[in-house]
Amino acid sequence: MSDPIEILSVEEDVLVLSFDKRLLAQIGDIEDLDFPEEGDEISQGDEIVTIFGSDDDLVIHAPISGLILEVNEAFPQEVAKGKTWLFKIEANEPEDLFKFEED
Repeated sequence: MSDPIEILSVEEDVLVLSFDKRLLAQIGDIEDLDFPEEGDEISQGDEIVTIFGSDDDLVIHAPISGLILEVNEAFPQEVAKGKTWLFKIEANEPEDLFKFEED
């Protein structure tokens, strides 16, 4: 996939991983998800999410090291409604968030 469909934003010192609405166009219907649980510690570069689609699968790697604070368990049902966030990460190193903040 050449264009990134992942959206990384910072809300109140927490990194939020969301998806562009093109997700379903690229992978088809979401058939299953393999994602971290709230409270999981993750390291930058870890394979943390796999979205299994009817046409393709998508693997997401951790953009930063930190703690999974919240997971949107209703993601598969809500993505078609435009509620596309998947999980929120508290960074181990707060300065890691600077590169994701909008100017």
